[in-house]
Amino acid sequence: MRIGRLPALVPLFLSAAGAFCFDVSSFPEPVRKRDALLSVGFGIGMTYDPAAALMGGVLALDYALPVPLGLTVGFETGMAGAALDDSRSVGVIPVLIRIAWHPNWGIRNLDTSVTAKMGVGFGFWLGDRRNRDNPAGFAFGFTLGARYFLTPSVGVFAELGYDHFMLPFKTGARDVDFNAMRIFSIGVTFAIRGGGEPE
Repeated sequence: MRIGRLPALVPLFLSAAGAFCFDVSSFPEPVRKRDALLSVGFGIGMTYDPAAALMGGVLALDYALPVPLGLTVGFETGMAGAALDDSRSVGVIPVLIRIAWHPNWGIRNLDTSVTAKMGVGFGFWLGDRRNRDNPAGFAFGFTLGARYFLTPSVGVFAELGYDHFMLPFKTGARDVDFNAMRIFSIGVTFAIRGGGEPE
């Protein structure tokens, strides 16, 4: 490519960059200030040491803050379980506080988010009478999410990230730091309008 042609490409690069710009001061079009977003879904992940598939339900409620920035705060819970072998299964019930930023890409019906979470995971055993402890441990997570609204009040979502649950189980005479993580979740969101005007 000749150097003389480079100035002619500058408008093209600027147009492409502008297509991917977002507004940091307002919510995406489907979400309004003071809205409540109730999300119900299904998540998958894994445990390690021992390794097993982790699956279960997810329930989250977020509130769109009336501030000049696309922020929501809320909580998340649910239940997930993993079969460690033929006779033992473990489960975890997380209780998390979450805060999310929703950049406004200007795309109709699309809501994206970056979410941070922190809280406690409550563990329990299933199918093993030798283990009766129900430990609680630190839980945290970071996810990237996208939500598309099919109607003004109903949308579908997907989240990809890392939700980590650390549970100090006792197995017989040993103490075991049991770790599990949720990687992907998908589900439905119901928007409860709070009276805010579209931005």
